[in-house]
Amino acid sequence: MHLAFVLLACGDRATGPSDGPTPPPPPPDVPTDADADGSFTPEDCDDGDPTVFPGAPELCDGRQTDCSVAFDEDRGRATFTPNDGPPEDWSGAMTGTVVLDRPGTLELCAGDWPAALDVRAGAIVRGHGGARLVGDPDGEGGRGVVTATAPLTLEDLAVVGGSADLGGDVRAEAGLVATRVRLRNGTAENGGCLHVRGPTVLTDVLVEGCTATADGGGVAVDQTSLTVTGGSFASNVAFRGGGIFGLESTIGLQGSTATSNKAASGGLLHLEVSDATLQDVTVDGGGEEATFGGALAVQRGSLALLGTTVTGAHASSRGGAVYATESDVVLRSSALTANAAVSFVGGQVSNFGGYGGGVYLADSSLDCADSDLGGNEARWGAAVYAGFHSSGSDVVLASTCSFDSALLGGDTGQVHIAIDGFGGEILYDPGVDASFTCDADACGP
Repeated sequence: MHLAFVLLACGDRATGPSDGPTPPPPPPDVPTDADADGSFTPEDCDDGDPTVFPGAPELCDGRQTDCSVAFDEDRGRATFTPNDGPPEDWSGAMTGTVVLDRPGTLELCAGDWPAALDVRAGAIVRGHGGARLVGDPDGEGGRGVVTATAPLTLEDLAVVGGSADLGGDVRAEAGLVATRVRLRNGTAENGGCLHVRGPTVLTDVLVEGCTATADGGGVAVDQTSLTVTGGSFASNVAFRGGGIFGLESTIGLQGSTATSNKAASGGLLHLEVSDATLQDVTVDGGGEEATFGGALAVQRGSLALLGTTVTGAHASSRGGAVYATESDVVLRSSALTANAAVSFVGGQVSNFGGYGGGVYLADSSLDCADSDLGGNEARWGAAVYAGFHSSGSDVVLASTCSFDSALLGGDTGQVHIAIDGFGGEILYDPGVDASFTCDADACGP
């Protein structure tokens, strides 16, 4: 046992740290150029990145590439990075009309950019720090701020104050994806702020203060699809579809809000041979008056409201909240309340107009479940007015829906069915939480 202990001790001494010299530490503060960019520390503020060195071009990338002490988060910088090449400084080129004819990404840092973009190849345009595109060199009409004939993505950017024939702020012909974008104060014949002809996806996009002399004060959707998640439509104006106009299109809104949009037909939305679904959408008419469909109008299409609320909408003629002709309307867990279809002459309720405080149907059907059409007002059909043909198959179908709305200067008839024009009529007061069916023959459980 003693011998083993001695051998172990000798082995420990043979490998101990006291044998051999210890290498000296490197001299302090020796300049290095680890990234081989020709610039040495300490002047090179990032010796691990060859694109960062004193005098390097400052790009819109959120980095201090020139090692300047006076770094201001790249304000006033614009950088284009082609898909097949290095970044390019476009800061001095962003005036007038700027053509993007190579696929790539244009980064715009904080500031107002007086440029109009002509996008001819697939591009991403991304803003930073509140960047705004405000250029419209040809003025009223013509082209707006952004015109794209190739797929376009917009992110974290404002596009403001453009004027065009189609799409005052943005016209997208080949598809658009926009995220956290603000479209404001555009004017056009169709699509005051945005006109699209390719599949379009809007996420958390604000469309505000836009005007169209014809269709789609905020957005005009032409023979394509529009998907909107979140975001809002506010104070937009048009002849048809103050917020959105859809022609031969499919439109879906989820979790969006709409306030004080105005049109002769469809304060928020007018559909022409189109289908739309609004899920968990909040619409406040804001007291703005339409002629048909204070909030929503659909002709030869379909409209589904799921968990959606429409209040404060007003039509002087037909459909305080919803106007439908040759269309199918579906309500599920929705509320159309405090809307009105009425016109006044000399402060008195007029006998002209005032049909359907909640919903007006012409050769159309309504399928209502677990929804509220109470608190609406109209001259005829306080909750629902429907024009049926005796030879048709139009129907009002209700399952646990409330219709306790008030007539203005009229008789009973929360639900008013007119048969073959005014050849016959059915007046029905289903009240609260009612389940019934109306057709051209009768209304009842």
